[in-house]
Amino acid sequence: MPNKIDLSKRIEELISNMDKESLADAVRIMGKGKHAKKTVEALESAVSRIDVDFDSVKREVLYVLNIDEEDFFRELNSGNSYGDVYRDSGEIATDMILEYIEPFRDDVKKLIALNRTEDANTVVRAVAAALRESESSMVEWAVDFPRELADNLEECMREGNPADGFEW
Repeated sequence: MPNKIDLSKRIEELISNMDKESLADAVRIMGKGKHAKKTVEALESAVSRIDVDFDSVKREVLYVLNIDEEDFFRELNSGNSYGDVYRDSGEIATDMILEYIEPFRDDVKKLIALNRTEDANTVVRAVAAALRESESSMVEWAVDFPRELADNLEECMREGNPADGFEW
């Protein structure tokens, strides 16, 4: 029988070579077995590592939004899905902002699933503050959208639906 260290290495190897769907299937299978409680505890532990410090989250959002004008135009002209010639730069900037803050929306959803509503609200408040404070060219090109999104985030949070504020 292999020892614990061998099994740990094998688990790490398997996980690093699995796609998202296969990993989810494996977790579902483990959740049905006799070790379901340990599986849930391990998942909650992994999810609970989400950073919920207001200042840290705000700094991280400001960092991902920080794109100078040259990089913004390079992104517009890079041939990606944003480069549709029939869309104006403001619309494209809006789509980019939504894409860049998507990981924070995912964190909020995970926190809600763990019944950590106050932590989810902290993340929402930090994202809203960063959207208002960012001086990024991308944010400036989006004109009123960052402020409106921040308002929507906070309104949905007050209504008890913090993840809904990210949906636009």
